[in-house]
Amino acid sequence: MLRLARPPSGPVASLTWTATWQPERRGKHNRHVRDAGLWRDPDFASVWAGQSISLIGSAVTQLALPLVAVLVLGATPTQMGLLTAAQTAPLVAVGLVAGAWVDRLRRRPLMIVCGVVRAGLLGSIPAAALAGVLRLEHLYVVALLAGTFSAIFNIAASAFVPVLVGRDRLIEANGRFVASESLAEVVGPPLAGTLVQLVTAPLAIALDAGSFLVSALTLVLVRAPEPSLLRAQREKLVPAIGKGFRFVLRQPVLRALAATAATGNFFASMIAAVYVLYAVRELGLSPALIGAISAFGSVGGLAGAVIAGPVVERLGIGRAMVGVAVLMGLASLLLPAAGGPLVVLVPILVVAWLLRGLALPVFNITLAKPPPGDDA
Repeated sequence: MLRLARPPSGPVASLTWTATWQPERRGKHNRHVRDAGLWRDPDFASVWAGQSISLIGSAVTQLALPLVAVLVLGATPTQMGLLTAAQTAPLVAVGLVAGAWVDRLRRRPLMIVCGVVRAGLLGSIPAAALAGVLRLEHLYVVALLAGTFSAIFNIAASAFVPVLVGRDRLIEANGRFVASESLAEVVGPPLAGTLVQLVTAPLAIALDAGSFLVSALTLVLVRAPEPSLLRAQREKLVPAIGKGFRFVLRQPVLRALAATAATGNFFASMIAAVYVLYAVRELGLSPALIGAISAFGSVGGLAGAVIAGPVVERLGIGRAMVGVAVLMGLASLLLPAAGGPLVVLVPILVVAWLLRGLALPVFNITLAKPPPGDDA
């Protein structure tokens, strides 16, 4: 999941589009934020509240959507793979080009449109279920389009938050959003499992649809003007993307990190595609129990975030990356090893999710750490 206030970075982002914001139109709002603090700034408080609610809703859908496919529509492993592909494809395809496109538009109206569209897309799932016309093809289309608008929203948000709070409060604001994201990742899966068990999976997704409407409304309430863009430098998109890829390929450390990330994401996506199917049909777990177990991955993530920096500093990039790969491999092997009565298989799954959650922050810190001798 992308951080809401992370400025675009990397060779592709920097080469595709350079824009300069006019600072004089944001001075009064930024002075208010500096003097009063973020919590007393109504615009930030509105956006933060809306995004916090939306993050919880999205965490619910992350589990509820595959449960709709498995419990309601009887999806096969191949169909679950297609659903996972529809969810993840926009992160790759849209992420390559959306940054340059988003920089040509005002962020707040774009974010509002993305929120309303996502609400409509997700709301169509419970509506179709109630009408008795829900099909797997419907889920594929919703997953693909909702993922596309989510990718656009995240890129726009990464540029809008610095405008909202000012660069001097960006780290503080980012911390608020990260805290909300962490809370959503812990609360969301058990909430999703409970809702699915109480009101069925399609109706649980209605909560996410409503959360996107709340998010859009909080953005409408923002009073701070968004400054205009000075389009200072343009570069054709395809050549710029090519430069970014060539930059990565010329650096041995970056090549290795990119290959590791690509391999890990490939096999992690395979596991994600069939895990819910496996948990329901092979292990006989209830939706509530699946959600509760999944929450331990977020708990492990919180612990991993605390130890990630010291681990990378102590071991170095190479050893840390090898350690993460081994840890992720062990965690993945525990999943098919789970079996027997609940008192045996549940602890195995909990340990697997804890290890996966623990390893991911270390992996991300490793990717973000500059190679030795790199002064950039």
